Amino acid sequence: LFFYNCSTINKWLATHLNICDVIQTTALRTELGLPIWTLNIILLKLAAQETLSGKIKRLATQFFLKHIAYGAHSPLYRNDGTQSVKLTNKDSSALDQILSAFNIDINHIIKFPITLDCLNIKCKIHLHSFLFQDKSLPKTTIESLFEDTIWTHFSNFFLIATDASKSQQITSIAGTSSTNSFAYRLQHLNSIFSAEALALCQALDELSNDEDNLLLLTDSLSVLQALTNLSIKSHKIILRLAAKIATREKFHQNIVLLWTPGHAGIKCNEKADTLARRVSESDLNIQWVTVEDIITQLKVYSGNQTDAMYRGSKYYATLGDIPSILTIAPWLKNRRGYCHHPHNITYDYNTGIAPQIWAK
Repeated sequence: LFFYNCSTINKWLATHLNICDVIQTTALRTELGLPIWTLNIILLKLAAQETLSGKIKRLATQFFLKHIAYGAHSPLYRNDGTQSVKLTNKDSSALDQILSAFNIDINHIIKFPITLDCLNIKCKIHLHSFLFQDKSLPKTTIESLFEDTIWTHFSNFFLIATDASKSQQITSIAGTSSTNSFAYRLQHLNSIFSAEALALCQALDELSNDEDNLLLLTDSLSVLQALTNLSIKSHKIILRLAAKIATREKFHQNIVLLWTPGHAGIKCNEKADTLARRVSESDLNIQWVTVEDIITQLKVYSGNQTDAMYRGSKYYATLGDIPSILTIAPWLKNRRGYCHHPHNITYDYNTGIAPQIWAK
């Protein structure tokens, strides 16, 4: 309820939003048992919280991002994709600021499929159907069993292997078949989950042919599990993948998805993995990005704001890094003779700061 109201609350005047911050800090002092003169920046750092006004603005932006991804299925948009509701200057500015910070074009956000045929795909998905899918087996055994499986069950299928890679600098995808291959760089904020699904989407667009039987290989168990549990709440990239499969099924193409253990000596998988890892900054870039990954990064970005504010304050030079209650709570839970309840924190009553986060 709070999430859906944030787009309205965000219209309040700054003075009213500041009152929300006062309510938040008062509640945190009560919950943590901190004295009233504890500085707000110290309080937020200890509680690992962003300001409530900042959270309201973030949730309002998330609300509009989600509706952008729903496209024609959102009440904010018409069937032709144009907006039926005009955002206020404040909301529009906040949204533009986030998209600019993440270097995202609004037209590259992956949207909900126009039709819901994707929820009824008939393709077979093999997660643990064959002996070679046991990761505990030696690589040579897995490779041999895989080749036997292909020969026995999929000899008349056109085989495509896909993979994704994510390093500190680059997120990339690749796919390979007997006739062609591809490798692309992605928007770096895409998760490895989204990248693996995008690799399958790209393979269907670029590598598949007109043959009746198509076998797609991936080492992403999570993507295939998501594909077996489709609903309107599924990630947009999974729904896009399902929509591409549904389109091909309408033309009577038989598609099978097969999970393969990663780095197990399966040649086509290893080739796709190598192609993905070799992608550099200069390679062709695919701009698609999922709203789920944008929201994840937005949460991280907002969470880092409190740390940045604290590190930029004059108190950081004196106090250094202060661990949050959430960080030390699991450790304190297992310490005999120590109480980790927030109300038993000891303080320096000259400064209102907790130099010792636990007490006997």
